[in-house]
Amino acid sequence: WPAALTFTDSDHGWLVTSYGVAMGSNWVDVYVTEDGGQSWQLVASGTPTSDRFSGLPLGGLKTGLGAADSQKAWLTGFSYGDGVWLYGTTDGGQNWRPVKLPVDPTYSTEAGSAPSWPPVFVDSHNGFLPVIFGDNDCVVFYRTRNGGNTWEQTVQVSVTDQQPVWDFVDSEHGFVAAGDKLHVTGDGGQSWQSVDLKLIDVTQVDFITAKQGWAVSEGKLFSTADGGQTWVQVTK
Repeated sequence: WPAALTFTDSDHGWLVTSYGVAMGSNWVDVYVTEDGGQSWQLVASGTPTSDRFSGLPLGGLKTGLGAADSQKAWLTGFSYGDGVWLYGTTDGGQNWRPVKLPVDPTYSTEAGSAPSWPPVFVDSHNGFLPVIFGDNDCVVFYRTRNGGNTWEQTVQVSVTDQQPVWDFVDSEHGFVAAGDKLHVTGDGGQSWQSVDLKLIDVTQVDFITAKQGWAVSEGKLFSTADGGQTWVQVTK
């Protein structure tokens, strides 16, 4: 079944399908389109009987896929070993290799405690890849300025037991909703300011500017025009 879908422009997209999870393994296939989704081509498979294995491991539970363009993409997830689980491709999905991120030695990555999540690209060069370090109660966004060739660690954001959600508007402005706080950056994650969110159980945020955005809270849609300082309910 479809597990992840992302487009980098009106023609080029990536699709991940999953065969389910068993004993720490998650078999997936990766498809690409060059015609806006009219047709899809299988480029890589993580199933044991496929002739398109391409380096995708069976092990690891996949959380999604993010892409910079039609050639470069990253498959994210976690495993029950040590380290941050991350695989990347630079040839349109034909071949996948593990990607090593610089991890602060004070962060725990044992036993699946540090899942990676799909990178958010604001253009073909600038992107942010989140890793939740659960044992340290924080999320760290790894920033790239060169289309994913290299990643640098930014300042951590404290989170609660509730799954945080995030969005980035451009290379400088981003938002993280975690518990009763909205964390805001205006310098690409080098610093974060926190404001009271005044919303409960936020499951999605989507900003189109540094001021204008929306959030889903308890199944209702809210909007803000001042960067999350105040919210107005849109739907009942």
